[in-house]
Amino acid sequence: MEMTHGKESRVDSMEIILARLLRIGSMIAAGLMAAGIVLMVTGVALGGTLVLAGLLTLVSTPVIRVLAAMIVFLRERDYLFAGFCAVVILSLAVGMFIGNLE
Repeated sequence: MEMTHGKESRVDSMEIILARLLRIGSMIAAGLMAAGIVLMVTGVALGGTLVLAGLLTLVSTPVIRVLAAMIVFLRERDYLFAGFCAVVILSLAVGMFIGNLE
């Protein structure tokens, strides 16, 4: 069995952290949407708000993952990949802004 040290082990730990972010965000979103659907079926007005919160959580989870990756890349002084992350975030922000103009 070969031991990994240095940059490879940091990359592995970064991938684990980013995967956990996606998993936790997805689980929170699913929980909010499930609770909202149950409340909607039972006639509670709050249900729609919980479903919307779940959808917003589901959509924002990948954005948070890109932000986290950018922070990790900046800490590692990997400015090329941090720049890629910044371009992705900027593209999403511009897309949301343009979408709100209509």
